[in-house]
Amino acid sequence: MRHIITLLGIGVVLALAFGTASAQQGGIPLRYGEPVEGELAASATDTYILDASAGDKPVIAASAKGGEIDPAVRLYDPAGQLIGEDDNGGGKLNAYLEGIVLSQDGAYTVEVTNQSEGQGGRYALVVYKADELLSFHGDSGAAQGDDYLNYELSRPWPYTDLTYRIADSGSKYSLKAES
Repeated sequence: MRHIITLLGIGVVLALAFGTASAQQGGIPLRYGEPVEGELAASATDTYILDASAGDKPVIAASAKGGEIDPAVRLYDPAGQLIGEDDNGGGKLNAYLEGIVLSQDGAYTVEVTNQSEGQGGRYALVVYKADELLSFHGDSGAAQGDDYLNYELSRPWPYTDLTYRIADSGSKYSLKAES
């Protein structure tokens, strides 16, 4: 009797473990215009799920944020067929996938893979619709005692040359980008 209970206990533990693994295989929810960050070891992959509609034109950007990482992206349709991929299309080691029109409503899979054979590193991922306006996402640095806000574009800045000036606005200085 004790062996049967032990086997049942092992069975329950295995069922919970495999249930959790298959839930994780489904992917992390992803929304248009909301950047996410992740960290990948060498040759590792993170999987995201994007609910999208027929006619959407997604633009997918994955940018290296630190460490030894070379992010590449792949987009799969709801049936699991690869419909687009990019490595280094965003300049330097950043991925940038565009030009795809989705053919159906459903859950699309976005994979970010670290192509580097180094130690790994951090990345930022954002998916937006090609016809959306550029937006900023910010968080206050004041919690760390800083006197400024940190902002991140929801898509990569399309310029490689930037001219700027520092303007005196009382006791604070501001940075103005001119392209």
